Amino acid sequence: MNQELVPPTYESRIGDSKEVFWIKSKVAKDVSEILQNHVPLVQVGGTANYHYITAPNNEAQESYELLYNRNFYLEPQKQFPELEISFSYLPEWKPYFGLNCKGELCRPETIRNTILFFFAIQRYAFAYDISFPVLVRIRSPSSLDGEGYDFQFFLETNIRNSEPLKQEFVPLPTSDIQLSDFCDLQKRTSGNVTINIIDAANKKPINDADITYNCGKKITESCTIDNIENGTINTKFPKCSGGILLITKQGYYQFRKPFDAEDKQAKLDVTLEPIRSVNIQLNKILLERTSNGWIIDDSKPAQIEKPNKDEKILVSLLRKGDVFDEEFASFVVLESGKDTANISLIPGNYDVKITSFTYPSTKLIIPPQKREIKYKEYGVIPKKESYLIPPEAIIFNKQDPYPSGGAELNWQVTQNYLTGKTIDLYYIGYDLSKVQESERVIEDLDVIGRFNDFSKSHEYLVQPTTK
Repeated sequence: MNQELVPPTYESRIGDSKEVFWIKSKVAKDVSEILQNHVPLVQVGGTANYHYITAPNNEAQESYELLYNRNFYLEPQKQFPELEISFSYLPEWKPYFGLNCKGELCRPETIRNTILFFFAIQRYAFAYDISFPVLVRIRSPSSLDGEGYDFQFFLETNIRNSEPLKQEFVPLPTSDIQLSDFCDLQKRTSGNVTINIIDAANKKPINDADITYNCGKKITESCTIDNIENGTINTKFPKCSGGILLITKQGYYQFRKPFDAEDKQAKLDVTLEPIRSVNIQLNKILLERTSNGWIIDDSKPAQIEKPNKDEKILVSLLRKGDVFDEEFASFVVLESGKDTANISLIPGNYDVKITSFTYPSTKLIIPPQKREIKYKEYGVIPKKESYLIPPEAIIFNKQDPYPSGGAELNWQVTQNYLTGKTIDLYYIGYDLSKVQESERVIEDLDVIGRFNDFSKSHEYLVQPTTK
């Protein structure tokens, strides 16, 4: 399992409690680079520019040549020795990319033995949804008296659930296609519609917003409404029952609500929320190690410290809206001791998830500990056996991090949070490096997976504050 590669479609690991995880946005970038590097390797047999790919001297010849000459080879129905055919993909052609991760963090499903904590089953099962364009170039070098002739077109490749999307192409009938007259001025016969658009922050009118009126369950008709003056538009709409009014402006969260354009007059006051960049600061609420494990001692003030230099912290905020709202989310990664960052926010109700991993710069070891079990053989003869737990030392380092903190909470973001003040976010964490190596035991890892429980049982400690 390699964190530098993309997540596997299926793989499992047994007996290791250290997870491998990925960041979804980085995986998307890696996939784009893979497409850029590998799409040009596709070749069509029997063409002028087809050539057999041979392995470099330092590669396993048979497997290398089998991979690149079989998996990237297209067999034509007819030979075209006079034509050159090539395929290309450019990184600026952003692909559609989907991966079944919970937010931005892609991690395995882990099942641990509650008695022998070191025994764990990790199931890595990732399903990719990808759509991307491929430019196909067919060139006839000898055409036009040797000047050559190029014919180029795009193909779209679709992958769903990590499998090629197969679908029969059915051409649309053209005889019945008619241009829609939904937007014709003569069809705008509703009562007068007045819309006042203001900035939710400064209460000033917004003049250059884009207004679109969609009609039909599948948005079969769409019309752009113009003529905004001083943040107000007064005009007639095409009649529609079950329409959707969409108002957008760059730098603002879009307004999207149902609106029926009817015979009667209508007036709407619309506020557009500017997307604010706010400063957040991360704070770690330290768990206390006791003979009963890691706890929060409610009899003492919470021990709060900044993230340490070996931590990588992932913060994701997903706004919960109604069925008409566009999804809004913010995500940031902090590492190398950094505890502040800027994120984009608008008012609303958010699901907040914070996850911390520690990559010890000096290796951190949980040594094997000798333990005894006593029992009676045949229910009569006293016996005892010794064993080591864990069987081998567990080592965390720069390559093998350990989950060191986290929180899940619901946060109602009001205008008060968006006034330029720094917002303090909190998460629950622990620091194994503060425990002497000789005193570390396998049970110290029982806290992994309980950070979210702590954040819910002590919700008052992790609620964001401003200063």
